[in-house]
Amino acid sequence: MTKVVFSAICSAFFICGGVAAVAQTTSTTAAVDEAVRREADRLQLRQKIADAGIARAKGDLLEAARLYQDSFSLANRIGQGIDVERAEVVSGLVSVRTTIAHEARKVSDFRLADDQLAAALKADPRNPELLALKKINDRDLAENRGRQ
Repeated sequence: MTKVVFSAICSAFFICGGVAAVAQTTSTTAAVDEAVRREADRLQLRQKIADAGIARAKGDLLEAARLYQDSFSLANRIGQGIDVERAEVVSGLVSVRTTIAHEARKVSDFRLADDQLAAALKADPRNPELLALKKINDRDLAENRGRQ
């Protein structure tokens, strides 16, 4: 009887130990996969920032805005540890969207300007220059409602 109990206990330890090893391997694999994904996202983020800068330098503001917007989404997905890149993305996004908004306002396209300012404010909601321009554009949009 003692041998039966002893072998049952040993079998239970081997089975539990095997399950724990599999669980540990699974969690380790998940952590490694997450680290690899984040590093790939960081590399992709840096490439998108560079591409946005090139588009901006060429004067292709719509492409630059799209790339900065993609970069902003990617930065949010990555989370922490990319403060420098995040600041560059927000700065570029706000600058490009504000430039497009100013150009739209020059031709009295206050609705396009509003869209651009709203997108910029999502990236930098406390930017005083954006808030002031948004207020002016809202006023002009209200005054010209029905004319556009």
